[in-house]
Amino acid sequence: MAIAVGPSASTFRGTVEAAGGRPRGVAADLASAFGARVGLPVDLVPFGNFPDLLDAGARGAWDLTFLPYDDARTRVIDYGPAYFEQSYTYLVRAGVKIARVADLDRTGIRLAVADGSVTARNREAALKAATVVRFRTLDQIREQMRTGTVDATGAGRETLVGLAAQLPGSKVLDDAFLVERVAIGVPKGRAAALGLAASFIEEAKRDGTVRRAFDAAGFKDAAVAPPAAR
Repeated sequence: MAIAVGPSASTFRGTVEAAGGRPRGVAADLASAFGARVGLPVDLVPFGNFPDLLDAGARGAWDLTFLPYDDARTRVIDYGPAYFEQSYTYLVRAGVKIARVADLDRTGIRLAVADGSVTARNREAALKAATVVRFRTLDQIREQMRTGTVDATGAGRETLVGLAAQLPGSKVLDDAFLVERVAIGVPKGRAAALGLAASFIEEAKRDGTVRRAFDAAGFKDAAVAPPAAR
């Protein structure tokens, strides 16, 4: 099962244990719960960037993942129901005077985004004056923010809150530029697997499995998505 990993966790991105290199977090807990339900062992495969994760999915190298919805990804992934609605905003480094999302789109501002992310495609289409700069991994973005090479970065709010704790003086903006669902997914064309994944995530929302995964990862304020429309 494919798990996106990085230096800051979210409702789909995990972190990696220092000892053993095993992914941990919401997606890892949900993957383990899925394995227990279907009676199969779970091998968690970490990916530090989205392009590698999607390329591996196109090759059939994994069977299940958890990612935000993105039209471009539907060439590789069939999405099941959402388990979270993710708010996207900006993290602004210390000393940069940006108070609202609308303030960022001005000449001279450099915005770091992760290659292959929802943020990258959305912001490149929306911003007219600011410069969008792609980086391969979240670790690289954190370093660019730390050194002041970029002025801000955009991502899901949970990811940015975790990064802010590692970048003294930085600030996560209160408003958002996008809200998008985070969902379970399988490689394209696997109808039976998608049915199992969809059934699992709906039950996991009902029986508290998703809630417990959020709480264990520290996202006690994160709301579980409502049941999917029938």
